[in-house]
Amino acid sequence: MEAYSDGAPAYDTRWAAYNRATVAQLRRPLTERAPGRLLDLGCGTANLAAALGGWGSHPELYLGVDLAPEMLAVARGKLRASPPGFPWALAAGDASALPVASGTLETVVSASSLHYWPDPAATLALVRAALRPGGRLVILDWARDTLPMRVLDRWLRWRGERYRRVYTLAEGVSLLEAAGFRVRRAGRHRGPAWWELLVVEAEAP
Repeated sequence: MEAYSDGAPAYDTRWAAYNRATVAQLRRPLTERAPGRLLDLGCGTANLAAALGGWGSHPELYLGVDLAPEMLAVARGKLRASPPGFPWALAAGDASALPVASGTLETVVSASSLHYWPDPAATLALVRAALRPGGRLVILDWARDTLPMRVLDRWLRWRGERYRRVYTLAEGVSLLEAAGFRVRRAGRHRGPAWWELLVVEAEAP
């Protein structure tokens, strides 16, 4: 994760187009009903938090979790400028340990972090435990369905990028179903340039 630590100050500028495109794909699932207490897993610089207010979708609590303290520092600066009615908290952590008690969340969002998870089954079990019955999980990530994305995956690995795996849409759906989630909606969407994204929305039983 050194790239995120070292690149945190310039992250929002360097990845502006990608961030806009990915966050936009989260608007529908996060405005169809109130998000309640929301965990943003792999929150980065809290671009989702900034978008929620613009959509008129106000969580009871926004909790951002990220492994890179430098990214959280940028996020903290943004969130301090939030309106008084936007409650938030940030915590350093990763997908192997969630800083929440069981059954306390209504919504969990993971945007562009699934491909880093070392043990997706274990992480999804933690997420399911943290959600209340009927709580929602929304996952957005790179999709390895198209030839350009498969080529990009190989190129990034050749460059030495350290992530676990890029999944196809079917593989992403299978991961959630194997973890006991009810998948309600799943699809692929075009991102900027050659990026292909998967978005899967599911409910905890």
